[in-house]
Amino acid sequence: MDPSARLSDFLITEHARLEQQFDEARRAVSAGAWAEARSRFAELERGMKRHIEREESVLFPVFEERARIAGPIPVMREEHKHFAALCTQGKTQIDAEDAIAFEATAADLTALTVTHNIKERSILYPKTERLLSDEEQRQLIERFLNE
Repeated sequence: MDPSARLSDFLITEHARLEQQFDEARRAVSAGAWAEARSRFAELERGMKRHIEREESVLFPVFEERARIAGPIPVMREEHKHFAALCTQGKTQIDAEDAIAFEATAADLTALTVTHNIKERSILYPKTERLLSDEEQRQLIERFLNE
């Protein structure tokens, strides 16, 4: 791992990977390539679940302990639940090969992603970085990689 790695850079890179997976699934649905859509969406679900679990088990407790405020964490947890519900809905629509319904869910997922990521990138991640030394950030990234 790069010794100058910043926590926000690591997490934003994860976001970009998830967004790419979502775009690939969405394109497959638009093309009617249902087997590919199922595969891409399953990959997205696994990645999103892992990212959310790691944020909730690694990042959030550190933020709450160091910041000594709940602040954005309850909102983030609720949005994570909403992501899970939308993913379940999207999977069901892909399995039913319902492109129209999936596109509506995809629009909702996109809107949630935009607002959620803005909060994380502008509030949660920078504030957490300010509360941690460079070494503590590297250790947190290592925990993310090993969870």
